[in-house]
Amino acid sequence: GYHQKVWESEHLVICNGAKDGLYHRVALQAMDLGLNVMIVVDSPAELPSILSEASQIWPDGNFSAIQLGMRVKTLTTGSGTWEDSGGKGSKFGLCGVEVVQFLDALKSAGLARCLKLLHFHIGSQIVEWENITDSMSEISRLYLELRGGDFPELSRLDIGG
Repeated sequence: GYHQKVWESEHLVICNGAKDGLYHRVALQAMDLGLNVMIVVDSPAELPSILSEASQIWPDGNFSAIQLGMRVKTLTTGSGTWEDSGGKGSKFGLCGVEVVQFLDALKSAGLARCLKLLHFHIGSQIVEWENITDSMSEISRLYLELRGGDFPELSRLDIGG
């Protein structure tokens, strides 16, 4: 029936926002079952939790099923009522130094190929078109640099808001 079609499809489930170890474990178990699930790392504390849970699921250290995204705090912010939910003041996402530390940690763990997505969110109900184009320029430069370098499997941009 319907559930079998969803199971066999390429539908992507993106997991972002506040997450804990149990959330990571369930998402990783879904990946282990072959579902197209991606965990978006929204804070510096997430990668150690993900790796800890992954070592329970794949004790042999073969983490080839893991799909990760990274939420970046862009310098560009939105405008209007929800502008504080995006940009460098957002409570979710990695700032410049945290981005570098996260990418270095992925490379050190041999997981550079697990980074599949860049996510950013400049706010909801954007009223100024320039906010969108400026943030897209910013994230596009990062995307091209990463994909052309150590993260060749990076293949998606996720624009929140």
